[in-house]
Amino acid sequence: MPPSPFAEFQLPRGRHKIPPDQVRANQRWRLLGGCAEVVAEAGYGGLTVGAVSEAAAVSKATFYQQFGGLPDCVLATYEMASANALAATREGCDSAAEPALVVPSAVGSVLALVAEEPALGHVLTDAALDDVEGLFPARDEFAHRCASILATAENESAAEEGRHWRLSLHRVRATKGWLSSSLRAGLAAALPARAPELAQLLSA
Repeated sequence: MPPSPFAEFQLPRGRHKIPPDQVRANQRWRLLGGCAEVVAEAGYGGLTVGAVSEAAAVSKATFYQQFGGLPDCVLATYEMASANALAATREGCDSAAEPALVVPSAVGSVLALVAEEPALGHVLTDAALDDVEGLFPARDEFAHRCASILATAENESAAEEGRHWRLSLHRVRATKGWLSSSLRAGLAAALPARAPELAQLLSA
């Protein structure tokens, strides 16, 4: 693993006036980010408490103060990544320049997020993580919520134009493989430019 990208966010050691809740929140945030970085760099096989703690620049003792074990941390990391992706989806829908661009705008917003934070994309798409207890249901819920956001926004615009649009949940799930392949190929930075391609996959 490369040097921890979270070391610079460590709070001062020893006596300080930072509230305990703020300390815990900072450590938890770093652990979630560290977990995502390990997934991106080493995959499921590289996930250990030690690797995540090192990436987060915290001790193993601090890890266990935050999580009951590695599965808890991985699930919390996925929930954080999916919450960010859902927020990007909503933002993209809300900022569409015209009704016909709802899906492309939402897709572009999510791909911009992944291009900026590739580790989150790896957490969202690495199929090996399905072996982590509780993660498969979380992925299924994410797919349903994402499909619901897109379908609601698109059908509102479609109604204005006298047409109907139906988003297949299968298409939303299929995009996971498309995104995973792009990330494995090192194409994170190029993802926003591929938004029309993915929007077409969803809308075909």
